[in-house]
Amino acid sequence: MNLEVVRYDGVAEHTIGFFQDKCSGTNVDQAIPGFREAITIGAGDALGAGTLLFDDKNGRLVIPIQSHCKGSPCPYGDNGVFWLAAIEGFATTFDVLQTYTPHPAQVGFRVPYMPEGMAAADSFDTYWGDLSTVGNWGQAHGLQCHYPASPPARGDYLTVADPLPSPQPGHGYYYVTAATYQGQTRYGRKTNGGRLSGRDPAQLPRCSGD
Repeated sequence: MNLEVVRYDGVAEHTIGFFQDKCSGTNVDQAIPGFREAITIGAGDALGAGTLLFDDKNGRLVIPIQSHCKGSPCPYGDNGVFWLAAIEGFATTFDVLQTYTPHPAQVGFRVPYMPEGMAAADSFDTYWGDLSTVGNWGQAHGLQCHYPASPPARGDYLTVADPLPSPQPGHGYYYVTAATYQGQTRYGRKTNGGRLSGRDPAQLPRCSGD
């Protein structure tokens, strides 16, 4: 049995994730979406037959799976084993979750539903800095500023080219992206006295792509 998750762009469908049965000799490892009975996966959370769970905060689709092994010998019995498959990369609710790819070197993220808790984003600024200066945002340098050219839509995937040379041994880079909406800029949160609050935008230098 195969399972595919597809995205429809208004014209055609595109497969964004899938899993399928696996064969090992005369054995067939069947992955069946959904559980026969509801099981608890966390505090107060239960998944039942045919259930799909979408974690909108982190942009993750969770699929309950019951695996059965057909054939002999099998590593587990016909009752099967239960597990959860997760497909990540969907738009988050608030956070700008960056990913880094080395070839080509770039930083990318998907525009959240409410970037940094704001209704939308007019533009983004991505900065970089030495890891030794994390928290001292005044030492950050602009990597790409005031992009894209027009306000992005929720779910858009944006990338920023990274032309920086490889860091010296014992050093590394960090990347942080700020969202701006109607003149207000936000770029993540900090913890102070056990409480979360937004980072001070006044500490972030004006992005100039220096």
